[in-house]
Amino acid sequence: MLCFGLAYPARSQDNAMMHKRFTNEDVIGMVKLGLDEDVIITKIRAMSAAGGDAISLDTGIDGLKNLKAAGVPDSVIKAMISPTPQSATI
Repeated sequence: MLCFGLAYPARSQDNAMMHKRFTNEDVIGMVKLGLDEDVIITKIRAMSAAGGDAISLDTGIDGLKNLKAAGVPDSVIKAMISPTPQSATI
C-alpha cells in the first residue's frame, strides 16, 4: 500500500507535464534556441491541431509587444495569430 501511495504523486507530475500548454514563452524559448522559423511554425500548427487545451497563445497588443521585444520574427507571429496554413489557390 505504501508503494502505491508513493507512486501516485510521481504519476500526477507526469500527467501535468504532458498537459502543459504551449505558450508565448515556449515560442520565445524556441527563438532563443535559434530554431528555424519553419520549425517553430510547424510546432505552432501541430499544437493548434491538437486542440484548445494544448495551446494558449497571447496575441493581444501586450503579447505582441513582448514577442517583438524578444525578437520573434513576423512570420512566426502570423502563425500564432492564424495557425492553420493558408490553402493554395489555383
